[in-house]
Amino acid sequence: MTERMTVAVLQDHEVTGLLGEAGDSAAGLRMAALVATLYHACPRLGVALGMEVGDVDLTSAQMRLRGRRDWEVPLEEAPLARLSRWIACRAAYGLGPGPLFCTFDGTRLDDSYVRRELGALGRRAGVAVPVSAEALRRAGVARLIAEGVDDDRLQQRLDHGRAGVTARYRRRLDPSPAARHADGETAHIMAPWPARARRKDDGRVST
Repeated sequence: MTERMTVAVLQDHEVTGLLGEAGDSAAGLRMAALVATLYHACPRLGVALGMEVGDVDLTSAQMRLRGRRDWEVPLEEAPLARLSRWIACRAAYGLGPGPLFCTFDGTRLDDSYVRRELGALGRRAGVAVPVSAEALRRAGVARLIAEGVDDDRLQQRLDHGRAGVTARYRRRLDPSPAARHADGETAHIMAPWPARARRKDDGRVST
């Protein structure tokens, strides 16, 4: 019997804490919209940061994502509200078509900036699990699994090229005894890993 590693997953109340900690400043509204997108739509960070403002249809409550292919994700009320507030804020800065998650001069947010800010947000919110785009994606996947989403729809949502990748994702994140002992494996829950030391801000005033 082989041992299978599972991962520590952000809980719903921790994600709620992150959203509250983001605050109501312009940068906070942007971060809350990004957190909501990563958690509810489950894109990779690069896919999320590659979105254009036109990829969100507030009227039909749909989000278009682009990875190996284009696909649409329905938006629930909570993420829709977060995105609506950020898009309105973005427009108030005079920004038109372009990257959805951008600096206040319209430039796409830098991946490293987002990783740093997500980590800092998690520490301020007192979240034990290190917060990252992948941690939010995993939390969103765990939520979908708990809601009974099957592997085919999960594979489409995650933009996986192979069903086996999605199956491994499920085995690592599904808390049910059946999943944890699938294929004769014994689950081992990983303890939360230590948070990285905070790095000095790069001083970009436009973000």
